[in-house]
Amino acid sequence: MDHDRDRDAAPTTTTTAELTIAQCTVRDLDVSLGAEEGTAGTVHRALVFTNTGARACVIQGFPGVSFVTGDDGRQVGEAAERVGDKGPPITPRPGMSATAPVGFVNIGNYDPAICQPTPVLGLRVYPPQERRSEFVPFGTTGCAGDLPGSQPTVGTVHKGSDRT
Repeated sequence: MDHDRDRDAAPTTTTTAELTIAQCTVRDLDVSLGAEEGTAGTVHRALVFTNTGARACVIQGFPGVSFVTGDDGRQVGEAAERVGDKGPPITPRPGMSATAPVGFVNIGNYDPAICQPTPVLGLRVYPPQERRSEFVPFGTTGCAGDLPGSQPTVGTVHKGSDRT
């Protein structure tokens, strides 16, 4: 699947003159959702990737994001569509964060017969370049049907802030 291109790539490292910094992995990161902001028909939230490791690491690109439901983590609908360019590498030090914008289209925008509204327990999030995911609780309703557009969208990771 094209949405999983970054997720399927092997972890990489970034090298500067005398320093090699490893790619951020699920072991290095705590993933959470930031505050909600709304616009006409879409709710926007930031996926927050906080470095909980003991070293700086590099994160770049698009996270893989999908709705999941049930104890087995079954995916609901298509994975989030990527919006924008890949962006530069970000190097969060321990306790620092990087964020990626996620948009959730209001399911009321779709015909229920096409949408097939389905309860969602949360998000399965793959950090960029990572093959392992983290579950982020997010109780909502998603569309399991084949939509004419993308219900979730995701942008590239960019600089965040200190852990608060």
